[in-house]
Amino acid sequence: MTTEYTLENISTLPLQLKHDYPGYKLRAHHELKLFKKNVKLVKESKKITTIRYEKDTLRYPVTKILQLIETSHEDPYFKNTVGTIGIKKIVVKRFGDLNDDDAMREGVRLGVTFLKEALKTIYGEIKQDELISIYYFE
Repeated sequence: MTTEYTLENISTLPLQLKHDYPGYKLRAHHELKLFKKNVKLVKESKKITTIRYEKDTLRYPVTKILQLIETSHEDPYFKNTVGTIGIKKIVVKRFGDLNDDDAMREGVRLGVTFLKEALKTIYGEIKQDELISIYYFE
């Protein structure tokens, strides 16, 4: 179960998500927060996607251009606006369907197993059938 959404008409995205995934809550992103090391990978074009997860919730961008906020794993209060980032599409898929190509787009060269463990470190336990949102950068 993988669904791709292009963002030509982003205003209809919440309606599309609600239609395709009834029973899931939606959480809109007005900004994109990334750890400092990931901002560096984005700027070097080594990270061209980001994965978002929240239990029983699908996350989505409210606009095609989001503020890019640098955060710190060590200091949860640190936030630094470093610019903007374009989002060209999102993909919704099961956590268990992530693959090595997804890992490479995330900037994780060690493969999907390493990517999944890294995501669990950030978000806590994620079951194989739970849905994630993948944002593709412009």
